[in-house]
Amino acid sequence: MIEEQKDVTLDEMVKRLVDEVGVRIRCSTMSVWLYRRGWAFKKDRTRAGARASRPPGSTPSLA
Repeated sequence: MIEEQKDVTLDEMVKRLVDEVGVRIRCSTMSVWLYRRGWAFKKDRTRAGARASRPPGSTPSLA
């Protein structure tokens, strides 16, 4: 999903999860799930869009 649309929001991810899979979760749950897998999203001040923040060469944890 993130690869398809680089500026996808948490709200959009949650809505798509409901539409495609029928699973309802809160944005905070999605945020925690992504964060624990090594994804953090920060605003890019020059473009005011969201981007994935992950150190080069890092791998997500399996926690």
